Amino acid sequence: MRIKNILFDLGGVIYDIEMRRTQDAMERLLGKEMGLTLFSKTTQQEIISLYEMGKISTADFIEALRKQFGINGTDAQIAAAWNAILIGVIPERVARLEQLKAHFNLGLLSNTNDLHYEYIYAECVPVYAQMQQCFFSCKMGMRKPNADIFETTLAALGWEKEETIFVEDSPPNILGAKNIGLPVFSIEKEGDFERFVAEMLECI
Repeated sequence: MRIKNILFDLGGVIYDIEMRRTQDAMERLLGKEMGLTLFSKTTQQEIISLYEMGKISTADFIEALRKQFGINGTDAQIAAAWNAILIGVIPERVARLEQLKAHFNLGLLSNTNDLHYEYIYAECVPVYAQMQQCFFSCKMGMRKPNADIFETTLAALGWEKEETIFVEDSPPNILGAKNIGLPVFSIEKEGDFERFVAEMLECI
């Protein structure tokens, strides 16, 4: 069946992130190495998952970072350290999305949290404008790689799995999509996004 719909992840696919920047910023506030990894492409601390699902408030998340990991600093300093991961929309991504939008339905599904959502919103308006609809874990009360968020998103869009491809860079989220029968294109290295666009346009 021909692909009609493309569902994109945001961070690491359209928006540039560097996870180590937040780890380093938190350790500067702590004054030493944490001795654990807050998050990576494959795993993260449970408090982060709860925050991504909107199960706790920003104030409670910041307080949890203080209590659980000994992070020192004001609320503003901790929030800034948390947002250090965020670099910016990857150059030319909006132009590539515009190319695809001329031939496919586009949607966005992102694991994110209130601090990150608010921090990047204005910059990402041109990205969001290319999408039929955008879905964010912190607004939905669920997160990737769980099946419910994929099923809820596809149902809201009215898209069939067989006609949809999911573009993602996180191995657990890729596996979660595959487990429900959703075709996936994996972003693993520089140039993969451009290759995906070229391959999709060749199929028109």
